Amino acid sequence: MSKKNLNLYVKVPAIEIKLAEKDGVPKKVQLLRVGMFNHPEHGNIPITKETLKKMQQNFSDKVRGIDLSIDYAHEADKEAAAWIKNVMLDESGNELWAEVDWTPKGEEKIKGKEYKYISADFNFNYVDNETQKKYGATLFGAGLTNRPFVKNMNPIQLNEVVNQKPGAMTMNPEELKAENEMLKKKIAELEAKISGGDSAAKMADMQKKLEDYAAKDKAAMEEKKLSEKKAKFDKLLSEGKTVEAQRDAFMSDDMVKFTELASNVNLSEKGNAGKGVEETIKLKEGEDVQDKVIELANKAVAEKKAKDFDAGLHLVFSEHPDLEKKYNSTFGR
Repeated sequence: MSKKNLNLYVKVPAIEIKLAEKDGVPKKVQLLRVGMFNHPEHGNIPITKETLKKMQQNFSDKVRGIDLSIDYAHEADKEAAAWIKNVMLDESGNELWAEVDWTPKGEEKIKGKEYKYISADFNFNYVDNETQKKYGATLFGAGLTNRPFVKNMNPIQLNEVVNQKPGAMTMNPEELKAENEMLKKKIAELEAKISGGDSAAKMADMQKKLEDYAAKDKAAMEEKKLSEKKAKFDKLLSEGKTVEAQRDAFMSDDMVKFTELASNVNLSEKGNAGKGVEETIKLKEGEDVQDKVIELANKAVAEKKAKDFDAGLHLVFSEHPDLEKKYNSTFGR
């Protein structure tokens, strides 16, 4: 199914909201990510980097002409739980995030655990009802929900900060590194001037601060590393490339055990190895292999070479084994 034919209002998928330390409500939430989602009426719907980029651009351009809200249970015409202040992509371009301003009631709903998930609302082919101008993929908002359409989604990673005590500084790993460098310079300056007394005390205090920041920096980096690793496993799990029993081995880097447990994964065999088919698809510099596979599969459906998107994928991989190899290599198959 081609995205160009999807002039519909979509609600996918739900992503878990986790509270920060001290029951803090997140000011930044993940709305959507790259992936293939199944709609009950329209079949497989691909979300690509270009889809997310277009949504971010249309939000910045204010094409909707109204402030976007996060509502309760996708009841967009009723009260808001929060207002979306800004929309941005992560560094990889695979995730769409939003900075939000919660209403007092919305904040209490989250703190009270009355709602646990958030789900984005959007239209692939939004057309302004006054000017009739076409804008493509456009974010409409999001809804709080307790019945996610898609399971095993990556949880939102909240508040990547080191110190959550009231009034304390909150720094991400990059800011901590900069702070460490500044303190090192100050220590070097003090060492050159020290002659005893108060200077020695200041030196000791500065050294302690440096050690504290170094410890926080290390902890933050470890937390970020574990978060990224968990997200990677969750993605493999959602794609059917792993099973839950492999999680502990994956997180602890026990590849021997991870491989032993791999027999539980039921992956379909494409049977293309050794066919000797020459590569016919050349990826452009910087072109995403997943986007290319989705493009070719949609083209096969449009040209009626395949009855649906899944059949299109099989056709693409059978005709272009080298492209399949790149795809599998990229996603760890």
